[in-house]
Amino acid sequence: MRKCVAAAGATLLHIHLHHFEPNGGGPPASRWLAESHISIHSWPEANYAALDVFMLPAEAKPEACIPVLREAFRPKAHRGRRAPARGQGV
Repeated sequence: MRKCVAAAGATLLHIHLHHFEPNGGGPPASRWLAESHISIHSWPEANYAALDVFMLPAEAKPEACIPVLREAFRPKAHRGRRAPARGQGV
């Protein structure tokens, strides 16, 4: 995740990990950035992870995270969606 933050040109403020026990799935992880945040929620038993990359494009390059994340996770398939900037409708 640090590589993702660096590739995007973002500023890492804090990393938070939480482990659910005993079999609550993988740890949700969040990286708090000056530009917003990156979060991961995983379900290892389903071989599934959901990643959110929220950044202000004027301050960082969120799209630069995609190749870094694909290299790190090596998914069989992925689906992405770019949300409109805050205040520009949904």
